[in-house]
Amino acid sequence: EETDLPIWMAIELMSFGSVSQLYAGMAKHDRQDVARGYFGIDQRLMSSWLHTVVYVRNLCAHHGRIWNRVLGIRPLKNHKDSDWSDVDNGKVFGVFMLIKKMMHFQDKWDEWSGKLLTLLGEYPDVDVRRMGFPDDWRELLFDRHRA
Repeated sequence: EETDLPIWMAIELMSFGSVSQLYAGMAKHDRQDVARGYFGIDQRLMSSWLHTVVYVRNLCAHHGRIWNRVLGIRPLKNHKDSDWSDVDNGKVFGVFMLIKKMMHFQDKWDEWSGKLLTLLGEYPDVDVRRMGFPDDWRELLFDRHRA
């Protein structure tokens, strides 16, 4: 008996790079439906964000330095979102912001951002401004109403 594999199950098994490639290979109207339906953004933003997250993930996987790096692949900013006004999209904080905006499960975001806060607490001498953190970074990352 043949059954169809639900897309959510297939995506659970795929690497993030494969998900990005799948999205890039979709018809434009389907990309638009996914981007608007799940994230309330344009498909160009979604493509850019996925590409950036895959790039940063690969840097991390290959032990690349990201803490003060100027990113070679930068996410497009969502200019309709005031949270982006002070964010440098060429630094890792911009990637943290787009991950927050793409994260649908608040408990998962709380867990991840809590680990980030713990890590920053373990290295108090690290200048977070070199990672693109603006003065109001705590509010931007931890305020539930600013997602």
